Amino acid sequence: MRRTSGPSRPDGADRPDGGEAGRARAVRLALERLGPFYVKIGQMLSTRPDLVSAETRAELALLHDRVSAAPFAMFEPVLAAELGAGWERRFAHIDRSRPLGSASLAQAYRAVLRGGEPVVLKIQRPDIRSQVLADMRLMRRARGVLGRGGSRDLNGP
Repeated sequence: MRRTSGPSRPDGADRPDGGEAGRARAVRLALERLGPFYVKIGQMLSTRPDLVSAETRAELALLHDRVSAAPFAMFEPVLAAELGAGWERRFAHIDRSRPLGSASLAQAYRAVLRGGEPVVLKIQRPDIRSQVLADMRLMRRARGVLGRGGSRDLNGP
């Protein structure tokens, strides 16, 4: 029997039998935890056979259609900020129980306007703009450090 030190990771990436599949899954899960900007990077890498193995591409392809849905209540402040305090009066019905789609930047819901017209209500995730901008600043800093081969502090100005 083979023993490993420390707790086993639930994604299997630390198990000897996890191999490339376990590592690929660990990369996908890490990108999901890091947020929308990194999910987009993973989505782009999923289309690059010149950069990423077939197994990793297949795992990263899951980022295109398997983003966890957030509860509708999380999006209500976004709707209030964009449409005003009485945003709910614009709709006869919103299917809050199940989004039509959930992506790294937004979720979409089936809705019906007061006049009876069916629509899709697409709502950006809260604070998505500030998150993406902060991630882009960090990536620019990293590019500067890597481009010069120096050891400039990534947390600096």
